[in-house]
Amino acid sequence: MVAGGSGFYLKSFWAPVVDDYPKNAAVVAAIRQLEAKEGLDGLLKNLIAANHGDPVNLDTRNPARVRKALERCLTSGKPLRVLQAEFLQQEPPFNDFSKKIILLKRPPLDLVSRIAQRVDNMIDAGLVDEVKRLIEMGIDQNPSAASSIGYRETLAHLRNGGTLDDLRQAIVVNTQKLVKKQHTWFRHQLPEHSELWL
Repeated sequence: MVAGGSGFYLKSFWAPVVDDYPKNAAVVAAIRQLEAKEGLDGLLKNLIAANHGDPVNLDTRNPARVRKALERCLTSGKPLRVLQAEFLQQEPPFNDFSKKIILLKRPPLDLVSRIAQRVDNMIDAGLVDEVKRLIEMGIDQNPSAASSIGYRETLAHLRNGGTLDDLRQAIVVNTQKLVKKQHTWFRHQLPEHSELWL
């Protein structure tokens, strides 16, 4: 039994999530330099060139996805459409096991209440002091950690000021948005063998 985890983590039990192209340190370094110099526009321009004018079928507003797509194209020498087709041909993981997925879905008002309580608990347990320590340890150099819910809002709070109630409200609102996004993801990404919403 596997319980919890992000949607991407759970998807790894029924669908391929990575390709078999090894990282090329020189390509990664060149892409990082390009991004630092020209930003997302430079990455996109190079990705379009690497695809020989083919449509770029991914979220072009997401720098991480554009960066990874460009890395795969330059490492493999193949356009994105070929890489995507090859990816879909991979054998799903755990293919010899039958799988059953059960989603537990709380009533909306209960979920809103639990989110608010969780945020209160985080703040009461010392979230602000924790983020102050993380700033000293260099959290700003880790975009994934710095942009996670709770940390992102607390970093903004420490930079820009405001009350703890403002901080609480910001985390609650962004958590509710994430929950909505997760529900949408599960509706569209779960495989045909998912069974129940409870």
